[in-house]
Amino acid sequence: MATLHHSLLAAAALLPLAPGVALAETAPQQGTLSYKYLDYQDRQPGEDRVGIKAHALALTVPLGESWSFDANAVTDAVSGASPRYHTRRLTPLEDRRNALGVGLTRYFARGSLNVGGNYSKEADYLSRSFSTTLTWFTDEGKNTALIAGAGVTRDEINPTNGIVAGERKAVVEVLAGVTQVLTPADIAQVIVRHARGSGYYSDPYKAWDERPRERNASTLLLRWNHHLDATDASVRTSYRFYTDSFGLRAHTLGLEFEQPLGAGWTVTPVLRLYSQNAASFYVPYNPGPTGQTFPEPGARYYTQDQRLSAFGAVTAGLKLAWQVNPAWSIDAKFEAYRQRGDWALQGRGDPGLAPFDARSVQLGVTHRF
Repeated sequence: MATLHHSLLAAAALLPLAPGVALAETAPQQGTLSYKYLDYQDRQPGEDRVGIKAHALALTVPLGESWSFDANAVTDAVSGASPRYHTRRLTPLEDRRNALGVGLTRYFARGSLNVGGNYSKEADYLSRSFSTTLTWFTDEGKNTALIAGAGVTRDEINPTNGIVAGERKAVVEVLAGVTQVLTPADIAQVIVRHARGSGYYSDPYKAWDERPRERNASTLLLRWNHHLDATDASVRTSYRFYTDSFGLRAHTLGLEFEQPLGAGWTVTPVLRLYSQNAASFYVPYNPGPTGQTFPEPGARYYTQDQRLSAFGAVTAGLKLAWQVNPAWSIDAKFEAYRQRGDWALQGRGDPGLAPFDARSVQLGVTHRF
């Protein structure tokens, strides 16, 4: 079971951060049509787990001088196996997700307003969301942009095993931020987000999983881009802090180095470092006579989902892009992910969990018209 949760934070993070220019935001002069293919596989020692093959289309069309329309469609097939508890007793899974998103943007002399909606359907999960984001430039030079947004997501959960039926979840989120040109070569961005959710958060496919029916989360995102005139390269750095009422505290550091190679080619190495502590109701693996771990007697909330344990992770990747001509570009990206409990910076990881690794391959083509 998975959900497409439209994140305002992700949308706002797409605001222009191109060094060397002001933050002038205008309606696109050309339309774009992009296709992406994703092949993802994760595994633990001796066992392949979840595999995903996804196809995505994205369309942007200018509407006159002051409007643009965006649409995206995703279909992905999920197969493999997922742990019933901790990293043990893998059970088969198979599902298909179809998702659609649309957005409309109005551009003003000193800003823009975007409204959009998303719809995602799986065999056991239906998600619908709506959001709006406003960007406003405070100065005529357009070197400072203020960002504000709000959104709501409503989900329906009907697991195929019948553990529950007709469960629902709702999330309301708001964000605010600022993007600032610091020098001709430096741009920085700060975004804060807060989300309040209520409803069904337990995983019906996990054994002994009972989670609070409320989840409040806050996120701080810091981004800084620097342009290197000597090689025409761009360095993109980011830091993300996340905290929620489940007791999770997570830190993410990101680094990308985009280097043009000539003849339309660009290479971008990518590195991300991640660490989180365990949720306050996570039950570590400590096998008893039956080889299983049970919650403490009388516990109100408990989970043995390894995703809510303490761990650290490293992602390393490489993206290669080629601007074939003004109308066409292609790109390919490979990422390898490695997660270990003893890499957690806060708290101690669960030594009973198996090591976790994943890899992903993305291929894309974009046409401008």
